[in-house]
Amino acid sequence: SGEGTATRLGPVDLSVAGVEGYSKILGLVKDPVKLAFGVGLLLYGRDFAHVILFSQAFKVTGFALVAGGAATIAQDYDAFVSRVDKRAVSPLHALKTSLDPRAVRAILSGMYAGAVACIAAVVSPVAGATGVGLSIGATLEPHLLPFISGQMAKRGHGRGKWAEFGMSSAPHVLSVVGALLAKNYINTLSGSLIGAQLITQVCTKHLQAFLRLLARKFENSALIQKAARGFDPRHPAVGAISVGMAVAAFASQQRQATMLTFPAKLVLGVPVVVEKVMRAFKWALLGRASGQA
Repeated sequence: SGEGTATRLGPVDLSVAGVEGYSKILGLVKDPVKLAFGVGLLLYGRDFAHVILFSQAFKVTGFALVAGGAATIAQDYDAFVSRVDKRAVSPLHALKTSLDPRAVRAILSGMYAGAVACIAAVVSPVAGATGVGLSIGATLEPHLLPFISGQMAKRGHGRGKWAEFGMSSAPHVLSVVGALLAKNYINTLSGSLIGAQLITQVCTKHLQAFLRLLARKFENSALIQKAARGFDPRHPAVGAISVGMAVAAFASQQRQATMLTFPAKLVLGVPVVVEKVMRAFKWALLGRASGQA
């Protein structure tokens, strides 16, 4: 067989078509895992401090480069496999043929930048709080910017490039200042915001699919058709609900400390394992730093 046709390993189909079938099966667990992370971060932020710290540090540094490189690789891969027989080509051959070195470089650069940011967040509480503050600012910007713009426009100060830049930067600056002033609370608030965002993403996705299903089933119902056409998961109201849910969960955690019970750990198994790995990574870094001092 040629390199592109080595597509079986015993009964296992390793062709592009076969792997796509397996990936669809694995895709069924994506939303439950996402929901588990959402619930864990929303309700038990203190128990997932390292997941929050590292994810936020990576988000504001290397994530854009990694995501951009991965998107380029996926686009080139899809373009290649669309021109060949998916049953006759292995994914490895397709990836090797379509791979763009510049996309790989972008991913490696993003991973390096993210790793450096994570190390800085572990070693310096100020760096960690700054990363969390920047990430929160990016989350709040779509909700605060219309209000800030409106207030500036009333006073005649909202014109010009620098004014627009200042208004868009205000949520980030305020979030960083708040994070530095409240380092003991900001991680939990950040976790609540991430958790609420993940939960609303999963819920609105399935709600939209359900409305479309109803629209196909009840074609003569004007109300259902209107609801299916008008529902938008990116509507500002969805974001407002997400932020409100996060603030309520954060306030609840401040009033009464919540601890992960054993059944909760079983349900939230994947986030719990990731938190343990990241905690071990932190102590390994700190141990190495103290050993070199």
